[in-house]
Amino acid sequence: MPLFRQPEPTGEREPEKKRRHLTEDEDEPSTLVGLCLQSLAENMKEVWVKDYAEKYMDQYFFRYVMGPFSLLPGELLEELLCVLSIKNLLTRAALHLLLQPQLSCLSLRSASSLVNTSLCSLIQIRCQNLQCLDLSGSQNISSSVLCELLESQHHLRSLSLAGTNCDKKVVSVLSLQCPKLKHLDVSRCLELSPSGLLPLACTEAHVNNIPVLSTLLALDIGLAEEEGDTVAIVVFLLLCLPNLQRLAMEGLGQACVLINTWSFDGTEEFTSREGLPRLEDLWANRTRIGSCFQKQSLEESFTSERNVSDRLSLEVSQNQVSHTNCSSVSREGYDRVPNRDFSLKTSLKDVEGLSVETLEAVGNVCPSVRTLSLDCHGNNASDENFRQAVVLARGLVRFAGQLNSLSMQFGGLLSELVPALQSAGSHLLSLTLEGVKADGHASFLELIRACPRLTSLNVHLDPPYDNLVGDGEDEDEAYLSNLPCFPNLCSLTLNFSLDERQVRPALNWGSLKQVLWALLRGATLLQKLSLIAVPCRLDPVFTLVLNHPAKPLGTLNSPTLHCLRSGGFEWLLGNDFEQYHKVTVQSQKEAPHTACNLDMIKLGKKNVVIMGRKTWFSIPAAHRPLKNRINIVLSRELKTAPSGAHYLASDFTSALQLLESSELQKQVDQEVMECSGPRRLFVTRILKQFDCDTFIPNINMDKYKLLPEFPDVPAGLQEDNGVQYMFEVYESTDH
Repeated sequence: MPLFRQPEPTGEREPEKKRRHLTEDEDEPSTLVGLCLQSLAENMKEVWVKDYAEKYMDQYFFRYVMGPFSLLPGELLEELLCVLSIKNLLTRAALHLLLQPQLSCLSLRSASSLVNTSLCSLIQIRCQNLQCLDLSGSQNISSSVLCELLESQHHLRSLSLAGTNCDKKVVSVLSLQCPKLKHLDVSRCLELSPSGLLPLACTEAHVNNIPVLSTLLALDIGLAEEEGDTVAIVVFLLLCLPNLQRLAMEGLGQACVLINTWSFDGTEEFTSREGLPRLEDLWANRTRIGSCFQKQSLEESFTSERNVSDRLSLEVSQNQVSHTNCSSVSREGYDRVPNRDFSLKTSLKDVEGLSVETLEAVGNVCPSVRTLSLDCHGNNASDENFRQAVVLARGLVRFAGQLNSLSMQFGGLLSELVPALQSAGSHLLSLTLEGVKADGHASFLELIRACPRLTSLNVHLDPPYDNLVGDGEDEDEAYLSNLPCFPNLCSLTLNFSLDERQVRPALNWGSLKQVLWALLRGATLLQKLSLIAVPCRLDPVFTLVLNHPAKPLGTLNSPTLHCLRSGGFEWLLGNDFEQYHKVTVQSQKEAPHTACNLDMIKLGKKNVVIMGRKTWFSIPAAHRPLKNRINIVLSRELKTAPSGAHYLASDFTSALQLLESSELQKQVDQEVMECSGPRRLFVTRILKQFDCDTFIPNINMDKYKLLPEFPDVPAGLQEDNGVQYMFEVYESTDH
């Protein structure tokens, strides 16, 4: 018989920065801990919960349980729950035993049918230190039960109630009882109208010195809200929640239009009915704070626009608290609106629920956007689709060089999207297209060529109606070598719509194999591939991949980044050498003093260039050593520093110690990338294949992030002597 006790109170535990969970794509665990958890999960029903389920679960209600699972750390409990959910082994009895006070994260998204009033009571009693809670899809609990549960969750930072019976009462409880809440998802909550979100902003003024809401997902909520009210509500939220970085709501685009044009005349009825301050007053207050700070910043000689923007957002965040109280707002001085030359800027980086016509206003109000979700569906008329494509291309230009993720629904031809992607696709890492109509492989190739950095491509499109067979089975070698290559691609989905009357897709697009070959041939990082109802034979595609692999696919252990051949470069790129000279000679004032950037470490007024023996001897003798830089050569074979080099070190650590004391190419590069501490990698990625014999190791994206932009580093696609390339800057994440 199990023992029962009330646990000792525990302090709030900060979540680990990095924690790995088993995912649905993994068949087997990769660690001993994962293997043990999988064994626990597989024997849960027959061993661990059998006695409790048969003798106690339905006969008693235990407030606390002392047993084997109460001894596990919270992190292991969370991973065990994750394994049980993925393998569909989570039962009511298992939940009763696994709900322990040490849990900080609880996700019941995949077990929503098990969530009922009794289970919520257990969570309320036992799990009062939760920081993340996901009850998405739990339809078996009422709003009153949700209110009772959330009244005990004072430490919540992330909450998902998507698809539940959440209503305005629940949101009011959240605003009062969960002051640390940063992420909230109430999408698909039909009992919650947009006006039900107002308490999130109204009580913001009573919260001091804590993180404020940064993510709000509220698509497809309510049933009968007036459209004009919805737009006004979004405006109010934007003005009263200055720290919002992600927002998904219908009417967001129109709200940005109102803010951008100061058109608040039609919102008085709404604010009067809801007892809210006028939107003009809120706008005047926000812009007055921003304009005053801008003047102060100019007096302090902040020359960088980016620094001014960051400081402005910080100042607004710190001062907004005292200006958003919905109960009483001082109107003193509001009649004097500040100079409208100063436009209001928000901190939004991820926006959903936009229409293409509002892109320009969104760009003005949300200049830091990195992720866009658009609905470009018109009336399916060809002229309307073409007009939308033109507006889309013009609107996306505003986000060129900064957009990382783009998702849109578009009912026109694939070729009509090419100009839009060419204007803003150079930094895209993720692209999702839905409803597009195929019109030939050439436009498809141009579209993906405009997005050379893609890590995820998801396209749902209609197959062509005409027969696009292609040019036969044999492809010209020169033509194949000029197709684009995607070495960073990790996920690829091509889903072609299939008529219900069709047993299998019509193979009427033979030339699509060129697109597939371009996407697959160099994707060494590809983890997920989904090709559904593809209208071409796949045998020739994979034959081409095997017989004509791009260099990255042919060298899986060492994907090409920057390559040498017989001590020299196989390409001559003037801008590349110019950029290298600028990066290594000029001091990096914005870098931390302790930063150890690849090939460059700041030392006094001179930079230090650390290179391997092969790199040193690949430099022409007339240019050794590199001028205006301290040259350190790494070698385990040389006994003395080669002629011209300032110092010799046996490894990278020794070189750093040499710098502190003031006094193997591939292995060296790997050591630099794996060492701890903040650093940056300045990479020139060549988008053409060469016969090379030296390769820089693959960059570990768990330890580095690709920066969307960097001062003085050219953005977008570059070309020299017929060779296309890009400059990339990676920054370490372990600092």
